[in-house]
Amino acid sequence: MPVLRSIALAAVTLVTGSLLACTTAAAQQVDPGFVVRTNVPGKAINCESGHFCVNINGRTYDYYRCGIYPVSGWVGPGYGWNHQTGNVWAAVLMQDRKTVWRWFPPNAQGYEDMTPVYFVQPC
Repeated sequence: MPVLRSIALAAVTLVTGSLLACTTAAAQQVDPGFVVRTNVPGKAINCESGHFCVNINGRTYDYYRCGIYPVSGWVGPGYGWNHQTGNVWAAVLMQDRKTVWRWFPPNAQGYEDMTPVYFVQPC
């Protein structure tokens, strides 16, 4: 019987340790590289220096880190701002992640149909 008790204790310790490790990992926050803000009627929409922003469907998507970000529900016209510093171009991509739907050169802004857009690549 002591052998079974030792095995049971070892199993509980192993499970508890695993759960503790999972809980600790889940508690760590990961910076996603962008924020989404709901637009407030009558309030100016801001895109900070060093950021690429897209305003669509009543929300502003504010990207501040390079990468390729999936988007969902972007239908109709959207307004893009490329306020990144340096000579950095931003792009909105189609479903294959390769085909550029629209380039946004440095300091560019303008309206574009965002319906076929599936990804954003700020830089």
